[in-house]
Amino acid sequence: MNGKRSRAYRLTLSERGLELYLSVHLRLCTLAQDLLPYGATLQAAIDLLEQRDCDEVAAEMLDNRLDIYFGKCEHFVGGSPAIGRSARAIRERLSQTGLMHAPQIGRIYIAGLGLLGASENRELTSWVARLARERARS
Repeated sequence: MNGKRSRAYRLTLSERGLELYLSVHLRLCTLAQDLLPYGATLQAAIDLLEQRDCDEVAAEMLDNRLDIYFGKCEHFVGGSPAIGRSARAIRERLSQTGLMHAPQIGRIYIAGLGLLGASENRELTSWVARLARERARS
């Protein structure tokens, strides 16, 4: 391992996709009562997907309503290398179950953001509390 503490993730979003990202980011910041890095939002999205069973993740990934969030504007979000590792693990898990064959990583990110937007505050507050504990340790 090269020991990188962060990396940039490319998200290719439509205007609606950017609105989704910013709205869930604002929601997390409000719950945390703090200015969180943009990468924290992508991490939360992936963490939520990892907690779901494969059937639910596959249903989220196959939902055609996600298509409105994809576009031509590239946005770069800095975050932990763990985000990419987790997204690849989700893709592998879905492929192994036979529910889907190797979905695009970008679709995994968007599905996570959609799930994050639909999550209840209780679930997000729990994630924010965990983030605060991790930040306090480092």
